[in-house]
Amino acid sequence: MTDFKLTISDSKGRSITKELRDNEGSALLGQTIGSKVDAAVASFAGQMRITGGSDRSGVPMRQDVHGSARKYVLLSKGVGLQDAEKGKRVRKLIRGNQVSEETYQINCRLDGQLPEERGADAAPSKKEEYGYQPCVNIGTAGHVDHGKTTLIQSLTGQWTSVHSQELKRGITIRVGYSDAAFYKCPSCEDPLGYSTRPECPGCGSKSELSRVVSFVDSPGHESLMANMLSGSALMDGALLLVAANEKVPKPQTKEHLLALQTLGITQIVTIQNKVDLVSYTDAMANYNDIAAFVNGTGASGSPIIPISAQSNLNTDALIGMIESTIKTPIRDEKSSTVMHVLRSFDVNRPGSRITDIKGGVVGGSLTEGTLKIGDEIEIKPGIVTTKRGAYEPILTEVVSLGTSAGTVESVRPGGLVAVGTRLDPAIARRDSLVGSVIGRPGTLPENSTGAQITVSLFDAVVGATDETKVAPIQNGEALRLNIGTAPVLSKVTKVRNENISVELRRPVCIFERIRNIDTFEAEIGPVRFAVPTCALSELNRLMDDPRRAPEISAVLERARRMDIIEMDGDFADREILRHVKQNGGIVATMDRGLKRGVKRSGGSVISMSRDRVVLEP
Repeated sequence: MTDFKLTISDSKGRSITKELRDNEGSALLGQTIGSKVDAAVASFAGQMRITGGSDRSGVPMRQDVHGSARKYVLLSKGVGLQDAEKGKRVRKLIRGNQVSEETYQINCRLDGQLPEERGADAAPSKKEEYGYQPCVNIGTAGHVDHGKTTLIQSLTGQWTSVHSQELKRGITIRVGYSDAAFYKCPSCEDPLGYSTRPECPGCGSKSELSRVVSFVDSPGHESLMANMLSGSALMDGALLLVAANEKVPKPQTKEHLLALQTLGITQIVTIQNKVDLVSYTDAMANYNDIAAFVNGTGASGSPIIPISAQSNLNTDALIGMIESTIKTPIRDEKSSTVMHVLRSFDVNRPGSRITDIKGGVVGGSLTEGTLKIGDEIEIKPGIVTTKRGAYEPILTEVVSLGTSAGTVESVRPGGLVAVGTRLDPAIARRDSLVGSVIGRPGTLPENSTGAQITVSLFDAVVGATDETKVAPIQNGEALRLNIGTAPVLSKVTKVRNENISVELRRPVCIFERIRNIDTFEAEIGPVRFAVPTCALSELNRLMDDPRRAPEISAVLERARRMDIIEMDGDFADREILRHVKQNGGIVATMDRGLKRGVKRSGGSVISMSRDRVVLEP
């Protein structure tokens, strides 16, 4: 059986992801990069050209290597690989240019244009105009690969994992977001009348719009917990997903639920996903395990909804439960504007004319006040203006506002919005402004490099395989905090009972009595492993080597119990260094350039070679 995920683009830059299952894509077997194939395999007219692909492990195909097998080659440049120094080549694992049963993702370019109309059975597109701004933010929580992103796609029609490394590796890395309109048929009984379509799928009559919601899709991978916490700062309620085909609870299921509780998010709907993959007996046993797990937590008051996000099974009951459980909060539209930034990006395509270049875009949610086109806004903490790291707030103008209702003139609190500005797009690209706060000039608190926090420590480390007690916070200890949507590394400067003072590595715009939480790294030490592909096999070998350096024995033992995030190509160097600069951590690498960058960014390095391994602070 051959299952493929096709990512198809056209000349207008539009793209669509389509899954081929049960030998639907057998016609692609044996084709090579550059080959033209009949687009009918993807239900389109015309032809499409294969431009690349990868296997399930994210190993990329390469056009100039024949065959389909994996192999190591020496490269000086290529897709996903930074240009090496002159005369230097890098050993890299790749696949040949031929599509085989080991191939998972196939990238194609359609000769024509993708159709704008969707089929009658498709879920609503994000671009469909509902006429209303989303009024509530609903987050996803749960272990990696339990179906959070798939569920969002089934409800909104949009796959929120759109970045190249997310598509290659099949996990959510950055916080994604999408909107959906919920409709209720007045003629059908609950919950059969709930759907995401204006026409009732049961009786065919016209449904009434219940409300429009924004979904915040958080990563489930253990090493991306800080990203989940950033997204949770905007959540009014949450969907806790648990897979029916795995043991309950998995580590990140526990972590995410505890994070929601600590943040005060009590409107939670528990979902038993993937029930189509297990028998009735196993599904009931798993259901009882979930009920026992959530008992006594913020999710205990909500029924457990069994679904299959992949097959759209029982989504009407799920929507009905969301509507009855997660209420729209009362917002203050008369107060000064406060917007927390969750994403920022450059919307300009390479090669755009100077006259066509648009300013940077920031995405997030208003918690207070309103915004309209033409408003002057201030963004804090701003940007670095000196070599010493001083920050200066940014003043700019709102030139566009976007929601699921399309381009609008004004927005109010609730739901996710995109704010177009006159900023240099380079300032906003690659989520550079995540964690910032937007308000009217002169109304936001001053930037702060310190904070006083009242802490409440857990009895044991959440998500650890072994029972590990949480040690008291010590003076001088490094903690990673999430302040609003901003993850920031800090150092404890004073401890007095449950009150601590911290010094922040970079300035943050902090409101009094803001809802704070430190990441669960604080209980086990600020250790996160980012491992470039070339170092992964070497790290695995060192973990099993009894002669490894005793000074890092404990670190490697901890790594053995953790999910190691593998990073590759451009994504590796840039994302690793950004991660270390913001949050600290340990990087295992054999690359001297990356080692120097990590140290300059304040991180530690596990330096590896064939005969030794050293922890370098």
